[in-house]
Amino acid sequence: MSMIAQFVQVTRERLDQLLAEPSAAFELFQTSADDFSEPVHQEIQRGAERLQHAAAGGQLAKLLATSLATLDPALRQRLEQHLGTKGVDVGGLKGGQGGDAILKFMNERLGPLPLPTASSGASRPKDQTLSLDKAWHGVHFLLCGQAEPGTTVLSQAVLGGTELGEDLGYGPARYFSVDETATSAGALSRADLEAEMKARFDPALMSSMDIYPGGWDFNGVGWPLAEFRRLRDFYVDAAGRGLAMVTCIV
Repeated sequence: MSMIAQFVQVTRERLDQLLAEPSAAFELFQTSADDFSEPVHQEIQRGAERLQHAAAGGQLAKLLATSLATLDPALRQRLEQHLGTKGVDVGGLKGGQGGDAILKFMNERLGPLPLPTASSGASRPKDQTLSLDKAWHGVHFLLCGQAEPGTTVLSQAVLGGTELGEDLGYGPARYFSVDETATSAGALSRADLEAEMKARFDPALMSSMDIYPGGWDFNGVGWPLAEFRRLRDFYVDAAGRGLAMVTCIV
């Protein structure tokens, strides 16, 4: 089951209500089937974009080449012949060639990934809720170089905060006060932060530290950086409107 990080902006008054009745935090992360359509569509959209990026950058072809090499020789030969009939240059896979042909083949076999429609929408006001998809642990690592939250503001922004209520499956919800949200927004907006995060990206180290969801060689740094920017903007928006933040892994 996927572990998704969600963030919800709340007013100071709403946070006071949650502190008085912590069990109500559960409601922040519960959505109806219609409400959930937008985060799901957004996740599918980002997944499709990452797949297209991997194909363009050669990672998808190299991944397929690595997978083929592990197969039984007879099975590998049949599969390579079949891929050849579909326009996939098997000989060029190790060099990163053939990504577009692989995507075309996948679409023919599985159908194109569904994308969001204009009618998709959540019941909460726009920008009040943010999902980091499964990139949350990668974003956290790039911010601080650790697998767990630490004492610095940057190491707290994704996985920190004060616990609120009962365990919701992957731990309890956590909150940041209005002042803490503003402090996080300032730290996340530091001018040289993205360069520091890019330099920290190390797929081998991240895999050895079990940074979820894994596969960092394939995913690349572009995915967690894009999600970081969304998180930064979400914090900045909350700080600008004098709001607090509640977050949880669900």
